[in-house]
Amino acid sequence: MCVHEGNYSCLAAVFHLRRNVGYFVLQLYVPSILIVVISWVGFWISRNSDPARVSLGVTTVLTMTTVTTSSSYKFVVSYLMALHVWCAACMLFVFGALLEFAFVSVFLRREKAAAASERAATTSVELVYDYIKSIKSQRVVNRWNSLDQETVDV
Repeated sequence: MCVHEGNYSCLAAVFHLRRNVGYFVLQLYVPSILIVVISWVGFWISRNSDPARVSLGVTTVLTMTTVTTSSSYKFVVSYLMALHVWCAACMLFVFGALLEFAFVSVFLRREKAAAASERAATTSVELVYDYIKSIKSQRVVNRWNSLDQETVDV
């Protein structure tokens, strides 16, 4: 800074501000990234294991909610911060993974219901076929019996 001698009517000041980002990285960004990655683990869990997928989805949503609210209490401002946008995006990813489970569960139930109705229709056709077959065999047996009776009567 250079200082010139003389009579001046204004005062000039230069401030150098630095923000310590280590706090934000360790307390918010890294945990929220890990929570999103953990919520995506549900994509590799078998679609038939509902308890595991539900507990993983609900736990990650609640954890992300806790991280978001704890960071919001520390910085109370009336405007939108990048921190809020980051937390909202992470919450969307986590909630999207939970919605994916819901869609997979609904489609899996529909698939099972369609397969069950197809099996029931196949079983019904087989039962009708077996019934007709038994009636025909009964008729053949009755014919043989009636032929035997005719030969005995003669």
